Amino acid sequence: RTPAWVTEEEQRAIANLFIEAQRRTRATGVTHHVHHIYELQGKTVSGLHVFENLVIMPEKAHYACHSRRSRVKEGYKYTNL
Repeated sequence: RTPAWVTEEEQRAIANLFIEAQRRTRATGVTHHVHHIYELQGKTVSGLHVFENLVIMPEKAHYACHSRRSRVKEGYKYTNL
C-alpha cells in the first residue's frame, strides 16, 4: 500500500529504516522490526506504507502490538532516531 505520490527520496528513507533495523539487530543481538503504527489493513483505520507510519522497534514490542490487536504498545516511545 505504498501510494503513488511517495517520492524516490521517501522510498530511500523507507528502505533505510529496514537497513537500520538490521543494523540494530546486529549491534544489540536483539531482533528489530519495522512496525506500521497504523496497520495496513486495520478493521477501522488503515495506514499507508509511508515513512511517517513506520517505526523501528524490538521484536518483543512488535509482537506485543500485534498480540494485543492494538496499534500502539502502551509505554513504548516510538522513535526512529
